[in-house]
Amino acid sequence: MKKYFYALLALLVVVVASCKKPEPEPIVIPEDDDKAYDVLYEVNVDYYSGYGYDGTALNYADFVKDGKHIWEHFGLNSEADFIKALGTDDVADGGAQVGNSISFCAIDGSTGYLNETVSTTNGWGHWFTAQGDVCGWGDDAYFFTEGYFVSNENLQITLGNFPDRVKGGEKYTIIEAFADDETTVAVQFNINVTDKLPEVKVDVVGTQEIALAADYDGAWAATSIEELIDFDAIKGAIGISATDATVYGVNADGTFFGIPRTNFWFSVAGDVMNYGDGCGIDINHDGGFWAICNYPDDSLGGQTCKGAIAFVNPQNSKAYVVKVAATLSTIDFLAFNVLVSYEEGEALYTLNEKNLAALAAALGVDSVAASLIGDTYPIKAVQADGSLYDGGYTANNGYWFSSQSNVTNWGSEDFCAYVEYRGDYNFGCGLWQESGYAQTVKLAIVNGDKQAVLTFNMTVDEAKSYATTEVAAISVEGTQAVADGYSGPQLKVDLSAIGITAENFQTAFKLFDKDGGMEYTANGERGGFWYKNDGSVGSWGDGGAFFIESYFNTDENYFYLGTGIHPDNVTSATTFSTIVRLANIETLQHITCTVTLRVE
Repeated sequence: MKKYFYALLALLVVVVASCKKPEPEPIVIPEDDDKAYDVLYEVNVDYYSGYGYDGTALNYADFVKDGKHIWEHFGLNSEADFIKALGTDDVADGGAQVGNSISFCAIDGSTGYLNETVSTTNGWGHWFTAQGDVCGWGDDAYFFTEGYFVSNENLQITLGNFPDRVKGGEKYTIIEAFADDETTVAVQFNINVTDKLPEVKVDVVGTQEIALAADYDGAWAATSIEELIDFDAIKGAIGISATDATVYGVNADGTFFGIPRTNFWFSVAGDVMNYGDGCGIDINHDGGFWAICNYPDDSLGGQTCKGAIAFVNPQNSKAYVVKVAATLSTIDFLAFNVLVSYEEGEALYTLNEKNLAALAAALGVDSVAASLIGDTYPIKAVQADGSLYDGGYTANNGYWFSSQSNVTNWGSEDFCAYVEYRGDYNFGCGLWQESGYAQTVKLAIVNGDKQAVLTFNMTVDEAKSYATTEVAAISVEGTQAVADGYSGPQLKVDLSAIGITAENFQTAFKLFDKDGGMEYTANGERGGFWYKNDGSVGSWGDGGAFFIESYFNTDENYFYLGTGIHPDNVTSATTFSTIVRLANIETLQHITCTVTLRVE
């Protein structure tokens, strides 16, 4: 009898494999009786090609052969006894089956041999190749079965496929099996793939339309619609509660997707589809409540995505349709969060591929070369009221902005921030403010009547703390006339005591105030301060009288402190004096320098 079954199996596998490339290996008929099955259940399945991972539900308890359920061949009396005899599929231990008297396994279609691997899917089940051999998820996987017999207390399984890997008209065979020491029962699924969905005939007796705004989310976060669904109306219309109803997805044209589920992905227009590119929202029963989530595609930002589900009473075919239109929050591809270095007063932001794609789309072109920004495509500052500034640059290929984010000039009473285009898609973003200060400024790149607004949300990061040790003390002094104003003397300094050279000046040198602070209020390659008449740190627009800034003179190869006065805040015959620290932040050493400036 067993050889008769093997002959049938061999013939069947050959016929099935001929419908699908690549061709299977030649059938090997096992001679060892321990590897044969004793009973074969054949289940014919008309399978919709678009099922994908969601699959279709089947139940081993529904399969009857010669008046017997599967468990009766093992001397058991009920489905519950059968589930108990299967023990536990220990997923944490690689799917090992424990506490069982009946083993769950499969039969490889190309050989007819038992494959004793407990599971290669979640729960009880296997992935199968086109030839019906057990495999794992991947390039060779075509169909799978999986179930959670113990937790669900029934023998329901999902028969599903690797998305987009099967087509209508194809035929496949896969075989699962149950075995103890005496008996092996095989369940053979003869799968006929069709492109035609099952037809759903219902009587729509009620409709609800839900419109909501939802934040775009790139991680499938659920937005609850539970409180928006009129469950009382559903029960009144179809005669049963929503929890007892069968749920179908509904296409934009009102037709039903012929497979009941509690999870449906929809195209933006509202047609049921498999998860993947082109999806808009998903309507699902997630964690005990009905919710939506959006497909993680940034281009959905600002769009209204639609979907609909129907609650159906299977006893009277009455249906209640709930339509959902979710408007997702706008995604601004050209808004950048820039953390400005407190020490440098600047950070560099570089446009990435997504930025450039959005930039080109906004300008109505295929692409934007870096060299054309600021030339073919002019850069305009956007004022606080949203208008474009009608003047020329006030910074290098960019603009200075006031604290109100209006265009201003360097040195004006309220100059605060700047953004400059540096080429190669790089923008220099600067703020001379304390840590934590935040400001938003905008530039527009223009192409005729089209423009792309670049929004720079800048925040000053935390100042680093440098505990430096004094290794020397020096004094420098200079004299200038009131008429010289900002063009004060350059005071040479010797930094050899702290190991500063021309090569490491830009990276190792830092100017601190007398207390080791770096809240710079003046310019300078490595820091600078404005001082009030009383010697306290101030700013140009806040009673600033004189300043000290750090530079390296590349022409004459020396370090110096640049000095100068605010001509409106200083009179002749005035002497200013303060203390600064000249530090090497690599060796954590500093020179204490007393600076004296006499105004004649």
